[in-house]
Order: sequence, then structure tokens, then C-alpha cells
Amino acid sequence: MKLLLTLLLPVITACSIDRVADSAVENEATGANPLQAKYSLDGLEVTLRDGRIDMPAAPGSASKITVAALGPPVYGDLDGDQDMDAGLILVYQGGGSGTFYYLAAALAYDGAYRGTNAVLLGDRIIPGLVRIQNRTIVTDFLDREASQSFSATPTVSVSRYAFLDGDELIAVAQDRVQSGWLTSGHEVRSYQPCGADEELWVLGQSPALSEIKSTYSQLMRGAHVYAPLFVTLAGGAVDPPQDGFGASYDGAFFAERLLDVKRTGNCRDALITVQTPLPGAVIESPLTIRGRARGSWFFEGDFPILLKDADGKIIARSFVTAASEWMTTDFVDFLGSLSFTSPKRGSRGTLVFVKDNPSDRAELDDSTAIPVFFAD
Repeated sequence: MKLLLTLLLPVITACSIDRVADSAVENEATGANPLQAKYSLDGLEVTLRDGRIDMPAAPGSASKITVAALGPPVYGDLDGDQDMDAGLILVYQGGGSGTFYYLAAALAYDGAYRGTNAVLLGDRIIPGLVRIQNRTIVTDFLDREASQSFSATPTVSVSRYAFLDGDELIAVAQDRVQSGWLTSGHEVRSYQPCGADEELWVLGQSPALSEIKSTYSQLMRGAHVYAPLFVTLAGGAVDPPQDGFGASYDGAFFAERLLDVKRTGNCRDALITVQTPLPGAVIESPLTIRGRARGSWFFEGDFPILLKDADGKIIARSFVTAASEWMTTDFVDFLGSLSFTSPKRGSRGTLVFVKDNPSDRAELDDSTAIPVFFAD
């Protein structure tokens, strides 16, 4: 059975809209642009006109079904033919209390666009931006915990990934998505997923290995040797190989697909991103630190930062300060500096960003870290 079948999302039942038609989207291009194309939402075929369609819920019914594009499409190559395909979010409203959000694609053919099936994101979520990267459509949005009712405001950050398998848009199963730090080079090919203590060897049989290596080489050109890059992969942990460089690792990772790459990414980048220094940068004292964090990361307008050496010893402490009003759930720019005495030059260190938590509640503690190297 093809490996792609392991990536399929579970069949959507209770939250799915009723199937109105069973036929698939036709193979020919159907629209002059993505906002005029035909799409399939759980079997319901719709052809947009200027990004929208209204239709009766049933013959003779006064109730209406509305499907509309949310914002303009984004463009990028999804099928490898160098044409600019499109990705977009479609919003379905059927007259009830639900508002269902879908991710869809439109493929470019000879100046026209053919829509795909759409992948359900959720009901009454807070949608975010859509982007196309590595022939994958990516969208970030806010959802609720499974135990929460729809009256609760969505606060849980979710990323969803989908790609083309022939003419079908396939969503990557959430349990196959892993984000973490990738290192590639001579005799080194490791991946450390977020939350894991140990690095895993990236198996040579991985279908995504060629793209992983070329992407790493391109983006990390000029960076310190073996500087980690933050990526998101589809795949899973497996046993290490019995021989070769990978045999010295306690585990391995079978990388099915490269989903996303973030040069400024980290394991908590839904809450905080660091723009300076970049992960893997070579640093000197005094170090200027810039980035953005959600207001909940601050207390009284600042939060702590730590610098650790290769052994995990703290060699410097400081704070960064919000550049504007911090009492918000939105992102706020921050700025700070850190003075330190370098340990062994050329060695690796860790810059830690600590959520300011004035309470005694351990469950509110949080932090993230990026790798750095000390100047030679």
C-alpha cells in the first residue's frame, strides 16, 4: 500500500456537512481565476462567481447555503509544473449555527484554474494566513480544546498541511506532523523533534531526504557548520540502522515529506519568534536581541532571557522589553541586549526566552530556546 495512505486524516463524521453530490470535481480547468473555479466540499460541488455562491439548501427551500472564499488566494507551485497554482480558505454556512472552514487548492492549466476537493479545518475557528511552501499548502488557525464547547473563544494554535496526490488534495494526519531542529552535513544528518531530549538519525531511505538536504544547503549557506534549521516534517520515529553513522544514534526518523521551513522558527513560535539573532547564528558580546511575543509572554512589559554554554551552564541573564502596549493577546515587538564572556570560542550555546510568570503556578511556566554559536 502506498506510503501516502498513512497520511490521510480520519474520516470526518459529525462535523461534516451533508453530502449533496457524489461526483468529483471535473478534470478540466473551470475558472479564469481561483475565485471562479469549481470545488468539492465533502461531496458538495460548487462553482464560485467572484469568490462566492448562494444556493437553496434543498429544492424549493427558503434556506440558503453559502460558500465564499475568505480573502484573496495565495499563489505557488503545488504540482511541480512551475505554474502558479493557488491556495485559499472556503467558508461554508448552511443556515444552522455552524460556520465550517475548508482549505482548498486551484491548479493552473493554460491560463485557467481547476479547483480541487476541500479539506475541512473546523467549525467556528479563527482562521489565519495561508501560504504555499515546498509544494504544500499551510494554514495556521486558532481552535478549541476537544473538551470545550463552541461558546468558548478559540485559543489553541493549530497548523494544518495539505498536498496534492494526483488531482486530490490530501491533508497530513496530525499524528504524522513533527516540528523540530534539523542538522545536515558531512557525517551528520540529525533531527530533534520539539519536546524530545535526543537527536534522531534521518534515515537514508526517507522519501523526503533529497529535498531536506537541498533545502538545508540552500538556506544555511554561509551559516556556522552544523547550525540547526527549524523544519516541520511528516513522518515518525523508527529504530536506528544497524550500521553506518546512524548506528550511533538511539533512534531514527523516517521523513516522508518536508512540510515547512522557518528560518526564524522555534518550538513555541505560535507564541514567540526571534528575529535577531537567527537560530544558529554566531554571537558576540554585547548581543542585541529582537523579536515578537504575544502579550501573555510578558509581565510588567518584560520577560527574562538566559544564555547557556554547551554544558547547559547559565553564563548570562538579562531581560527584553516590550516596544509597545503588552496587555494584549496579539504579538508585541520586543528589544533587549545581553553582555557575556564567551566560553570556548566556536562552541555551541543556547539562548533561552522565559515566559514571565509572577505566580507560583508551575503549569503557567513556559520557555523556548534557539541554538547559537560563540564567535571564534
